[in-house]
Amino acid sequence: MDLRNIPGSHPGNNSLYIHIPFCQSKCSYCDFYSEPNVSVEIQECVVSGILDEISGYVDVLEINSIETVFIGGGTPSALDAGVFKRLMQGVSERLPHTVREWTIEANPETVTEAFLDTAGEFGCTRLSLGIQSFDDRLLAILGRRAGQKEIFGAIERINKKWKGEVSGDIITGIPSQTQAEANDDITRLLSLRWDHYSMYSLTLEPDTPLFDTIHSGKLEMTPAEILELHWFKTVQLLLGRGYTQYEISNYAKPGFECRHNMRYWTMEPYIGVGPGAVSTLPGKNNTIVRIHNLPSVHGYIQSRQDREKMNHEIVSPKEFLLENLMMGFRLGAGIQKKVFQQRFTVPLDEIVPEMWKTWKKNNMACDADDAWKLTARGRYLLDSLLYEAAEQLRKAGPVKLAFWG
Repeated sequence: MDLRNIPGSHPGNNSLYIHIPFCQSKCSYCDFYSEPNVSVEIQECVVSGILDEISGYVDVLEINSIETVFIGGGTPSALDAGVFKRLMQGVSERLPHTVREWTIEANPETVTEAFLDTAGEFGCTRLSLGIQSFDDRLLAILGRRAGQKEIFGAIERINKKWKGEVSGDIITGIPSQTQAEANDDITRLLSLRWDHYSMYSLTLEPDTPLFDTIHSGKLEMTPAEILELHWFKTVQLLLGRGYTQYEISNYAKPGFECRHNMRYWTMEPYIGVGPGAVSTLPGKNNTIVRIHNLPSVHGYIQSRQDREKMNHEIVSPKEFLLENLMMGFRLGAGIQKKVFQQRFTVPLDEIVPEMWKTWKKNNMACDADDAWKLTARGRYLLDSLLYEAAEQLRKAGPVKLAFWG
């Protein structure tokens, strides 16, 4: 796709996601695109492509400001130290202005003092540490490389060297995990006194080793009613310590919400670079263009010409409306009425009136002065509600996109 067919985004209304498709090894539950144990030479070539791709977006779209940057993966901290320094320096040189928030993901076994020094030197403001569990037995089920020893070693280095914000990730619903084990993980996480935590409920993805293990009968997933009990009990532990559940899986002290992810959840434009990354940008004639980079390291590094062979699609107004529900209802603050009506001209409760009435009657949703929201139980059952919403939207009339970008 020729980027020149996409008009420039509005100043100050851009975010950048950088996908680092490398890991030391694949976790048993992960279905994100990444390649384990690649050479330094391949890492160098991919970083060259990423920097070239960033330059292309900045120049062709005439971008003059980037609000947030997020480097994810894969495992960005698994990059060779020299390659990582080149990436950070190259990104900082190509950004038009100072970034308000710059997050980088890391795994405990690859958090070195050199990694932390380089991240801080070139402007990274926020570290997201993938802990997942403090229990060695549960970590083994997840196929994690780091055990308790490596986790606490990484935390010690972070406390010693890191000056920015820190977020810790944990997973609940691990097969055979007890409520006591789940509580212990959250209690240990809270003892770190960081300002942001992510607590994800394990999703069993096809074509992963854990999926095969479960379906072979070697392990069993925890029954849904027990998972729900675990979830709400661990949520209460976090809320009781002064954290706000500002999104289904994310908790923060006031002012420490992840700005980059908030832009996803409120459906703002973003640029994605690297193998397998996705961009969603304003197109011509008030359309929405979604660009998919091919999930292939070797295809990505062959040549600039091959990198520009991106798949793209025009997102229809009705599809975009459903995405607004899917992302916006994840937020505790819900979907802002003013923003929604600017985009679609018609209030949500007029597009799907019967569905909205039913949700409210069943204590799944509520109206606020400025937003449509789901209750705590509604957010827990979000997947079921979204399926219902999709069915209702198929039967609804045409949807008009008034403005986006």
